[in-house]
Amino acid sequence: MLKAQGLAKSYGSEQILHQVELEVKRGESFGILGPNGSGKSTLVKILIGEESPDSGKVWLEGKEIASYDSKERARKIAVLAQETMEEIDFTVGQVVEMGRYPYLKKWTGMTRQDQEIIEQVMELTGVSIYRDRRFSDLSGGEKQRVAIAKALAQEPELLFLDEPTTYLDIHYQLLILDLIHRYRQEHQLTIVMVLHDLNLAAQYCDQLLLLSKGKVKAAGNPQQIIQPSLIDEVFHVKPIVLSHPKWQVPQLLLSAKRDSCSSGECS
Repeated sequence: MLKAQGLAKSYGSEQILHQVELEVKRGESFGILGPNGSGKSTLVKILIGEESPDSGKVWLEGKEIASYDSKERARKIAVLAQETMEEIDFTVGQVVEMGRYPYLKKWTGMTRQDQEIIEQVMELTGVSIYRDRRFSDLSGGEKQRVAIAKALAQEPELLFLDEPTTYLDIHYQLLILDLIHRYRQEHQLTIVMVLHDLNLAAQYCDQLLLLSKGKVKAAGNPQQIIQPSLIDEVFHVKPIVLSHPKWQVPQLLLSAKRDSCSSGECS
């Protein structure tokens, strides 16, 4: 569904991406991993057509991403960025309605179908109860659910999530990812997400791409990527890797680098 070849990108004298290649199949959940500064967010901006690469190409369903106009692209791709709309002065209902913009015709308002879709995604994400509240008054987890409802209101075929669990506690992290996973299964949605949490990536992604200093270090399924030697090389930590008792995917345990004391306790 989505394919990229030979992507390179520089800002001034600093090269951010070096010959990055990837392929995402329809219905797949594809994770992009890497340390801070490895080029993850820049790669996403190029994949969604927000920025152009210095070299290389991106194809969406066999057509170059640059050849889609903005509305056409928005009917195919929805994006949940790192920062939700913190300062936006609209109600929750108005924010979700913005997701229907790619389908609105000039001089016409919302159709009954538009309203039905809005109601469905608000129910799915559990934000109907906030309909008349100001978006700016919500908690971080509530804002994230509203942002997801807005993205799903676009009826995308491909959903990009750039660090969707950042700043969320573990309850909201699992709630958000479970919600997206359930929608994906029911609607054959294709997902590309940037994640910092490798354990969550292994549980929710079919395929992973590991970036290091703007280059593809490895690509494959979670069992191939969540390897102690590879994680140590890229993240400079020596993890213990175990199999999740329920999902049978690799999970990391991190060992604290603390000094032991003669009494067996550290002050």
